Amino acid sequence: MHPLSRGGRIAATAAALAVITAVALAGCTDGQPSDDEFYAAARQQNLLFKETVAAVQVRLYDGDW
Repeated sequence: MHPLSRGGRIAATAAALAVITAVALAGCTDGQPSDDEFYAAARQQNLLFKETVAAVQVRLYDGDW
């Protein structure tokens, strides 16, 4: 099967997905973070999201159209 064929791309994608899944699951064996750590991580992600949305809105509303 040629690597650039549809079947080759599907096989390569499946292999990459398997590697990513294995690496992600390997990181799960250490120990579960506490509730406070989950909360802090969620707050950080929420802040990052809000900053990103605000930056897009500034570009949309204050841009030269």
